Amino acid sequence: MRENKDTNNKKKKSLTLAQKKELCEKQRDQKLSGVQLAAQYGISTSTVSDILKRSEHWLSIDTTLPNANNFHKKSSVYPQLEEVISIWVDQQISRNLTINGPIIQQKAVECANLLDITNFSASAGWLSNFKQRNNLHTYKKKGEAGSAPIDELPQMRAELREILQAYELKDIWNCDETALFWRLEPSKTIAHDPVLGKKRPKERVHFLPPNTTSFLQPLDQGIIYSLKAQYRKLLCQNRIQAYDFYEEGDPIPPPIDIFDSINLIADAWKKVSKKTILNS
Repeated sequence: MRENKDTNNKKKKSLTLAQKKELCEKQRDQKLSGVQLAAQYGISTSTVSDILKRSEHWLSIDTTLPNANNFHKKSSVYPQLEEVISIWVDQQISRNLTINGPIIQQKAVECANLLDITNFSASAGWLSNFKQRNNLHTYKKKGEAGSAPIDELPQMRAELREILQAYELKDIWNCDETALFWRLEPSKTIAHDPVLGKKRPKERVHFLPPNTTSFLQPLDQGIIYSLKAQYRKLLCQNRIQAYDFYEEGDPIPPPIDIFDSINLIADAWKKVSKKTILNS
């Protein structure tokens, strides 16, 4: 009886993150059985099984990082949610889809509601810890930058005033070039390793010359910022739905089209508060 008690109280052996990766590599490359791996590493077969269930995650571990020799990562307050989001993120990464912080946070909130988890906000702190626990890093993708045609601004302003003289004030509406690239994915993506970039879509909705808002219409910055922020949030939700309905036989999830974008812009505008408009 004492022997069983001592056996049960024996300290459980833990493997470092690097050892877990090594174990998965041996199973993949050498086709070792669970019993053989358990004997090599001095752990139970059930522990081997648990590790292999997340082999895709452990194989992505960068053994050059300082935490690779840690025995465990800080546990999550919501382990069930952690597992669901971790698997979902790995699936999207394996499909070479763009994943950023807001997308992960939005997906986490949706899953938390499905799991009846209350008081979960998917805060920036949670996201940072989630990325650390799952060996995720943010990698910048290639992008482009533009500049305002400063030298042409006086002529543009004069031309605009001349055009407006033909109209009464009540018939003048404030339209603006928002630089809203409606199909543009985030410039950064979260992954286990650096990823290859791809040509970024350039389709956009515009009216006045690009990059002139702060000079010709300085009062609109708050409104435009709010509209874009709401649009990006809705775009994240749209991409999550597309990723979730993704079929393995398709090369990529269906992209949004101009009709989708118009609907998202309309929904985003409804979310811009009266206070934001009045204060702009």
